[in-house]
Amino acid sequence: MKNGNGHNQIYFSEVKFKVLKYIKNFIKQYGYSPTCKEIAKAHGYSRSRAGAICTDLYKMGLINKGDSSHRKIRMTQTQIDSVSNLKFNREYQAHG
Repeated sequence: MKNGNGHNQIYFSEVKFKVLKYIKNFIKQYGYSPTCKEIAKAHGYSRSRAGAICTDLYKMGLINKGDSSHRKIRMTQTQIDSVSNLKFNREYQAHG
């Protein structure tokens, strides 16, 4: 989404923050990433809504995408460590 200055910005809502924390905790607990279906079930969303949230998180550089078609969400250690420092209800620069 473009803000008034023409820059690509994504609003980092509490919903996205909760999904990001869920992904981080899931990876720490199981050693692999959750599927969009698992994210959707955990938060009461449709699979497409969970996918849209993950797309925004990817554009913000908060998660990566792997080659797997099933469990493709990836987080580097730097991304995992940064979660506790993030502030929601702000706009962040979109990448990609």
